[in-house]
Amino acid sequence: MTEPSPGTERAARLLRGLLAVLAADGDLPALAAEAHAAAGLPPAERDAVREAVRDAERVHGRLHGLAGLNALLRAQLASVERAAAAHDRLAGLVLDGGEVTELAHAVVDVLGGAVVIRDSDGGPIAVVGEAAGLDALPPPAPAGSRGRSGDRACRAERSGDHWLVPAVAGDEALGDLVLVGRPDLAGPDLSILERAGVVAALVLLLLRTTAAAEERVRGELLSDLLAEPERELPVVRDRARRLGVNLDHAHCVVVAEAEVSRQRLGQAAARHARLLGGLGVQHRGRAVLLLPGRDATALARRCSWSLSTALRRPVTAGAAGPVRGPSAVPSAHQEAERCLRGLVALGRAGEAASAGELGFVGLLLADRADPGGFVRATLGAVLDHDAARGTELVRTLRAYFAAGRSPGRAKKSLNVHVNTVVQRLERITALLGPDWRRPDRLLQVELAVRLLDLLPESSDR
Repeated sequence: MTEPSPGTERAARLLRGLLAVLAADGDLPALAAEAHAAAGLPPAERDAVREAVRDAERVHGRLHGLAGLNALLRAQLASVERAAAAHDRLAGLVLDGGEVTELAHAVVDVLGGAVVIRDSDGGPIAVVGEAAGLDALPPPAPAGSRGRSGDRACRAERSGDHWLVPAVAGDEALGDLVLVGRPDLAGPDLSILERAGVVAALVLLLLRTTAAAEERVRGELLSDLLAEPERELPVVRDRARRLGVNLDHAHCVVVAEAEVSRQRLGQAAARHARLLGGLGVQHRGRAVLLLPGRDATALARRCSWSLSTALRRPVTAGAAGPVRGPSAVPSAHQEAERCLRGLVALGRAGEAASAGELGFVGLLLADRADPGGFVRATLGAVLDHDAARGTELVRTLRAYFAAGRSPGRAKKSLNVHVNTVVQRLERITALLGPDWRRPDRLLQVELAVRLLDLLPESSDR
């Protein structure tokens, strides 16, 4: 058997190398070096081998290019499939009546980071994840500032390390969706975020529509209570019970006003009352709220603060109660209105109070006058001091007012030195506060002292 020549063996290796290169797993540089040498081959065969290697180099380059393109297409297909899956999940949330918190969780699961969904005033409705730096964010922009829906109204905009997507329905800005912790967001992920903004708008619109319908029903019930509380009492109680309101429990009435449109005031009152488990409506240009609770003053202050925050205007609120039963609501409403007018007349617009907080004015405005309560609220600290230490501070006040508010003349009826009167007045100042001699407070203290003489012995004497 004849041994193959070295040239024949080299040709065979070159051929196997070419086949390996075409299979995309050969060593092309080594093959090219060996083909360039091509020792032991006839010139014609050597040239043919070198041309074949050059062709293999071109094919190899194209194969690598196709492999890169294939990897890119696979990555894009994966992104499209991921975006489609995210879209299906977000659409399912809407169809299943999902809440905003579920939407926030879904966005975090897909994009990572943290998500905050805010209402139109910038208040957070749902927060998922660690969301820092929200106080520095601008409030949701009005819908008109971003164009209509056809102009990509839900386009995401970057603010520092945050992404903001407005939740817009037509010309109304319902709030926005904020993504925290993904400043590098781009491409399909950015599209997913913008799609989430559209879904957020749908969810917020659905929630607002549902809440508005409930608030309208609640407002109609309160309007009926204010107009004709005695009409069909069993029916009224049943309507209230269906809304989760038990009219036989203690409730307070709050009447509020602000320099805004009646519609805005009524909507804000109805929303706040619903959140507190009560009823709210716009009635004769003012907001009227029937809220569960026993502390009329505390409820008035809470309403004033919440409505002022929502309306961005000072809100004055008067309150009355507590009352029980439908028939007691109109009189409490009238008293709350009188308290509201009293606040305005006293130059206290933007504040909140019940009759008990208005001093002698409240004593005159309240449906059920409580002189003992007024005396206790005004002179309680002085009465307690006299009872505990056997002092005569109330007697000193009585003499002080009888003497025309003159310590020098008061000493005669008290039969003490003028310095003693001054020292007692200083003690009263420590108990009542430094402003008790201000004209309005002084009048209130004097009235309480005079009422004290008219009360029975068991009443704060």
